[in-house]
Amino acid sequence: MKYRLLIACALVLHALSGCGRQPSSAVEDAVLAFYAARPSHRDVDRGLLSRELAALLAAANDAEDRDRARVKASEFPDDKPQLIEGDIFTSLYEGQDRARVEHVEFDGTRALARLAFENTGYDIAWTDQVALVDENGWKIDNVIYGREGAAQPDLRRLLATFTATVGE
Repeated sequence: MKYRLLIACALVLHALSGCGRQPSSAVEDAVLAFYAARPSHRDVDRGLLSRELAALLAAANDAEDRDRARVKASEFPDDKPQLIEGDIFTSLYEGQDRARVEHVEFDGTRALARLAFENTGYDIAWTDQVALVDENGWKIDNVIYGREGAAQPDLRRLLATFTATVGE
C-alpha cells in the first residue's frame, strides 16, 4: 500500500512540476541563441534551422550563386546580380541588436514565439513572430514579419520567391 501511495505521489509531483509540458525556456533559449549570433543568410548555423527552412535557404543561396556566375559570364560582367540583401531573419533590413521573447505558444511539436526586437542605432523597435519546430531540439522554421512594408509576409515566402525569380 505504501508503495502505491509513493508512486501516486511521484506521479502527482511529476504532473505538477510541468514535466511532459513543452518548456518555453527551451524555445526561448533556442531563439535568443540564434539572434544573439546576428547571422547573415550566408553564415547562419543551419543546425539551428528546421530541415525545410535550411533547404529553402540553401536553394536561395544556390540561386544567388548561379546569378553571380551568369552576370560574370555575360557581356555586362559589372552588372549587379540578384542578391539577398539585408537581415532576412527580422523584418528590418538593418537587423536587430536586441531581442526579447515576449510570449510563446505551443501546438504539439510546434511553437510560435513573439519577439520584441530593437535596433538601437536607428532607435527602432518592432515585433516579429518566430515559428519553431521540434526536430531533436527546437529549430527556427519561419519568421513572420511584423513591420509594415516588408517585401514578403514571412521568411519562407521571401526565400521561395527569390529562388523562383532569379534568372528570369
